[in-house]
Amino acid sequence: MPVDVVIPELGESVTEAILVEWLKADGEAVEMDEPIAVLETDKADVELPAPEAGVLSHSKSDGDTIQVGEAIGQIDPDGKPSAGGGDKKPAPEAAKEAPKAEKKQVEEAEEEGGLSPAVRRLVTENDLDAEKIKGTGKDGRLTKEDVLNHLEEQKQPQKEKETPKGASAPKPTAKSKPQPQASGEGVRREPMSKIRQRIAQHLVSAQQTAAMLTTFNEVDMTGIFDLRTKYKERFQEVHGVSLGLMSFFVRGCVLALQEFEAVNASIDGTDVLYHDYVHMGIAVGTPRGLVVPVLKHTEQMGLDQIETEIKRVASAARDGKLGLNDLS
Repeated sequence: MPVDVVIPELGESVTEAILVEWLKADGEAVEMDEPIAVLETDKADVELPAPEAGVLSHSKSDGDTIQVGEAIGQIDPDGKPSAGGGDKKPAPEAAKEAPKAEKKQVEEAEEEGGLSPAVRRLVTENDLDAEKIKGTGKDGRLTKEDVLNHLEEQKQPQKEKETPKGASAPKPTAKSKPQPQASGEGVRREPMSKIRQRIAQHLVSAQQTAAMLTTFNEVDMTGIFDLRTKYKERFQEVHGVSLGLMSFFVRGCVLALQEFEAVNASIDGTDVLYHDYVHMGIAVGTPRGLVVPVLKHTEQMGLDQIETEIKRVASAARDGKLGLNDLS
């Protein structure tokens, strides 16, 4: 019986998402928990795992806006892959070949320079040389924006050739984009991502609804800096991660919340809910905007665990690899 691929809860206050791209084709066989689509929310980009093994069918297209709880496709456990999708093999045989297939995928990714499916498709469709495009992603890897910017740069010289010397630029029509003003101050309109839209809404809402008050508190950090200077090299050797300041800040907040438990409480109707745990949000700046992944149960972590988790979620946020649990 086919199983619906439903948009799950994507974090607090998130009610909808944009289907950025399908990672698996319509009619292709997928494994359980295998990433099949990329979703964009107002918090981050997340990969949607397959809820079941079987043959995938799409009911939504790239760019569609979907509500939480809505189905974007189905997976038929008893279905047969369409042409090009590959035939599903018996479980024992598939298990034997899984390591070989995984190794082949790694080798193919290395040959392609570690390109993601979306980037590789753009490069192939436009007959581009990936090595000639400057990457801005992690370790210099190409992103989708890098390829689109490269294509736009290629179009500019072509447009200049098509405009004869001495001829004036075409006047803007009702359907065309307005040209830069004669003063040289051009205006370029670009749609905001959902993350940037939500940041803008929160900033405006805070100004309109909150009592704005700025306070300054000075803290003597001499002891922290001395401690960090004394142990940072040893810390790196033992734990494999740098000893930064954020772990001290997080640990300080944990101790304060445990001492003043009313600060770590919320109101539910006529009751006050006191929380014995501390889930700490860590703001991470990314090219797409600010995201706030959550470190769970920081009251149980030492400085080494806090630093390790901060490094993990920061890298995942910048690479668009945050999981659903990281945002809730």
